[in-house]
Amino acid sequence: MTNINYILDELASKRPVFHNEDDFKFSLAWIIKENYPDIEIRLEYPYKDIYYDIVLYDKGKMIPIELKYKTKAASINIHDEIFNLKNHGALNHSSYDVFRDVERIEKFVFDNENSSDLGYMIFLTNVDNYYDENKRVNESTNYFPFRLNENRSIIGDIAWNNDDTNGVKGRERPIKLKHLYNIGSNEFKTYGELSNEFKYMIFTIKK
Repeated sequence: MTNINYILDELASKRPVFHNEDDFKFSLAWIIKENYPDIEIRLEYPYKDIYYDIVLYDKGKMIPIELKYKTKAASINIHDEIFNLKNHGALNHSSYDVFRDVERIEKFVFDNENSSDLGYMIFLTNVDNYYDENKRVNESTNYFPFRLNENRSIIGDIAWNNDDTNGVKGRERPIKLKHLYNIGSNEFKTYGELSNEFKYMIFTIKK
C-alpha cells in the first residue's frame, strides 16, 4: 500500500472530523482495511519498547504509521453528531512530537531485524499556525528549529534554539533524522463548513 494520499482522500469523504487522535487512528485503519482487505492491521503495535500507532502487514512487508491530530477549540455538528474539539495549543510540544515520530519510524524502517522498508508519519490539524508560511515563527523563538512551515527542508539534528528547555520536560534531547524531508501540506478534502479547514502533512520514510 503506497498511495496514502488516496486513502486520506477516501477517509475525508466519509469522516471530515474526529473526536480525538484515537478516533482518527481507528478510522484510518478502518478505511485502509476497506480498500485493501488483504492487509493485516495492528493498532498500538509494540516494537523494542515503542508502541506504534498502526502497523500494516502488506505482502510480507511491515508498514509502520504514526499519527498526530491537533485542533483548535470548536464545536461542530455533523449529521447530529457533536464534535467538541479541544484547543491543544503548545505548538512547541506538538512540533517536536511530529519530528520525534518521524525519528521513531526511521528507527523501525532502518532496523534490519524486521521486514519494513516503508513507513509514514501523518499530521492532521486545523491550526494554520503550524503550516502557514505567513505565520512564521520568529528566529529567536526556542522552538524555531522544530517549526512545520510549508516549503521547508530538513535533515540531520534538530535541537532547541538555546539551552533553556524550561517547559519542554521530556523533550529536551535533540531529534536526529537520517533523511531529507520537504515539508508541505495537503487539503483534507471535506465538505460544507469544514471545507479546507483541515490540512495534513505526510512524512514518507523509505529504506
